Amino acid sequence: MSIIGIGNMIMGDDGVGIHAIEKLKEMELPAGVEVFDAGTDAFYALGAMDGMDKTIILDACHGNNAPGTLYRFTYDQLQGELKQSLRLSMHGLNLIDIMAGAKEVYRLPGEIVLLGVEPQILEWGTELSAPVKDALPALIKMVLREV
Repeated sequence: MSIIGIGNMIMGDDGVGIHAIEKLKEMELPAGVEVFDAGTDAFYALGAMDGMDKTIILDACHGNNAPGTLYRFTYDQLQGELKQSLRLSMHGLNLIDIMAGAKEVYRLPGEIVLLGVEPQILEWGTELSAPVKDALPALIKMVLREV
């Protein structure tokens, strides 16, 4: 199983996935669980999930709810109507579209889960906004339930 954090640490709340990965690296996780900081590199993220049975992706997600709102979606859900209403971006590249196109090259997991947090601030800065920072412990708990 792989847990992959996505985001940009110098763009405020966009770095929430990476902040979560840093916390997970400090924890003792079950054998076979690998943790990756993919930053904004979609191909590194694909490589980290290649051949895994399950992948959990951690990222900021725009769902037009209050900052700090937590989300859980499966890859299949994101292929349907949610794809149009939820923004998941690897800085200009839509991660869901990249994964769909990568099926010919990578052995994608049978189960892909996205855990996301609604951002408040997406501008230069290394700190998370208060609502996103407050949501981080609940995001970690969601990850541990998935594991």
